Amino acid sequence: MVTYVLLAVVGVLIVVGAGILVLVSLSAGNTGPRRFALSEPDVAVFFDESAFSVTASVEVAADPAAVWSQVADGPTVSLGPILRGPEVRGDQRTYRGLVSATSRVVEMSAQGGLVAVGTGISIPFVVGAFAERVAVSAGSGLGSRIEYTFALEPRMFRFIPLRWAAVFVRPVMSAAIKRAF
Repeated sequence: MVTYVLLAVVGVLIVVGAGILVLVSLSAGNTGPRRFALSEPDVAVFFDESAFSVTASVEVAADPAAVWSQVADGPTVSLGPILRGPEVRGDQRTYRGLVSATSRVVEMSAQGGLVAVGTGISIPFVVGAFAERVAVSAGSGLGSRIEYTFALEPRMFRFIPLRWAAVFVRPVMSAAIKRAF
């Protein structure tokens, strides 16, 4: 009995390790974040109508001008080896990690608002489109408030109700944003 349990645990570890190696190899290099093209959504309705959308509001202890500069030039998200970025070159934003992706800025206002749509991703068959919206405003006291919205439309399995997962993703997203600032 113990042997079967041990074999099962070793088998799961091998499968997980192989999966991580595949993700790392797909996201590596310059082509990784652009490996698979994404469709560009209509941002006027995408954040409200996508299969998954989550918004995190975070207060940071920096003035709005400094926060906006970092939002515009990166990085805004830091989760160690899982996801970090973006690296910004012109209107292109590149996120790196186990899953890498690129996005293109489609709206930017001097008052602290940015909207970007996904153009490429390192994993096939999972994501059809994504968009991100960031707004910066004066927070309480001397700080700033960052409101970050991420929306995603899966390529397959669109029938799965993903919106319920927002409650679990929001604290992770808030922590990732705080770590970057």
